[in-house]
Amino acid sequence: SVVLRALLQSVVARGSRTAGIPATKISPRIPETTLKDTASWPKPREPQTQLDLYYDNSTMEGRGILCVFIGVLALTIAPVVSQRIQTVELGDSRYFISNQSPYSPQLNWFLAYQYCQTIGMTLLSYGTQEESDMITDFLIENNHMAADYWTSGNQLGSQMWLWMSSGQPFNSTWNAWSPRGAPLVKGDKGCMSQIKGIWSAQNCMDSKHFICEQTRCFYFNYVTTNRGQGEAQPTQG
Repeated sequence: SVVLRALLQSVVARGSRTAGIPATKISPRIPETTLKDTASWPKPREPQTQLDLYYDNSTMEGRGILCVFIGVLALTIAPVVSQRIQTVELGDSRYFISNQSPYSPQLNWFLAYQYCQTIGMTLLSYGTQEESDMITDFLIENNHMAADYWTSGNQLGSQMWLWMSSGQPFNSTWNAWSPRGAPLVKGDKGCMSQIKGIWSAQNCMDSKHFICEQTRCFYFNYVTTNRGQGEAQPTQG
């Protein structure tokens, strides 16, 4: 009992010595090595929403590019829809010569073909030498001879030159190629342009002026700039 009493007194004495000390002082210290090691711990991964946002941004960027592309096409075609088209009447046909219009940009062969379709015409096809001479004379008279114009002539997917607008092969008895004759197309030079009255095989993606022709009987919303005065009223042949 004497021993037990001595142990109890010892415990009480120790408790009295620590009674006024804050708990933080008596709590075990975190080892310093543990604090240093936390710097090397791997950082938590970004939330999944960040990855989703990345892909969303990527998608929106793609959509933005598409919208810009559509917008450029709209700006290219919109003036055609909203403005009257100036044409020249030669013989029994009407022609649209792109560099006579302030609204018409230079286009590659494919877009030039579509442009003519948009205004109810077709990219130029020469059926006869008389037609070629008539257009050449007009270009000379109006100082447009030096420009390079797309026609519908092409050798795309074929071994012969064809007029895309009519589907007919070139006239075997007449052409306006250089003295060397029709070229053997290699690579991308499968589309025909006309410069100074001479036909030339060119890269279809080059941007050039172009000539459209009216092959329909019905004329609408045109202003004739030659061999006729004023505004052409809609007529049907």
